[in-house]
Amino acid sequence: MKARSVLLLLFLSFLSFGLIFSALAQEESIRKKTSVIVMPFDINYNINFYPFRTDQIREALIIGMKRRGFDVVEDDSSWSNVFKFDYQLANLSTEMADSISTSLGVDLIIFGQLSNSAKIRDGGFYSFLYSPNPILIKVFDSKKKSLVLYERLDFVQRWGLFETNLSIYDFGFKIATKITELGY
Repeated sequence: MKARSVLLLLFLSFLSFGLIFSALAQEESIRKKTSVIVMPFDINYNINFYPFRTDQIREALIIGMKRRGFDVVEDDSSWSNVFKFDYQLANLSTEMADSISTSLGVDLIIFGQLSNSAKIRDGGFYSFLYSPNPILIKVFDSKKKSLVLYERLDFVQRWGLFETNLSIYDFGFKIATKITELGY
């Protein structure tokens, strides 16, 4: 009799854990995706060349965001709303980003610019170590009305004497992963 009650108790506990985990998995799948729009990174973009096919950084970020499960806004009606503002899309202020996010109803705006900035630092064995940082990434959160990510990056990552070259698509996925780690 005791063995039956123990077995019944174990069965019921496994059943309840299974129900709890399935409910959590279902809640995860029902949760609304974070909507994102990625602005062009090429500072010399031309509106006549929409959809910015030459902007590989933007394209890599879009692919990375889609791989991480974000809802990326790419439709033409949204871009026509963005162009009405007549902003320089690679260098938005928080007020400009807020007006775009309000107009489009997106959660995050990713923008930034390319530059020739670099750091020259003492390299130890080397006389000077030239460290370029050509890509500035900014992420604006429309709910917080502030930047949640502001980072200058390069495709070459150095750690001591070792360096790793990222492909452009790994770069986009890395940024999407950082945004996911921020809780989006």
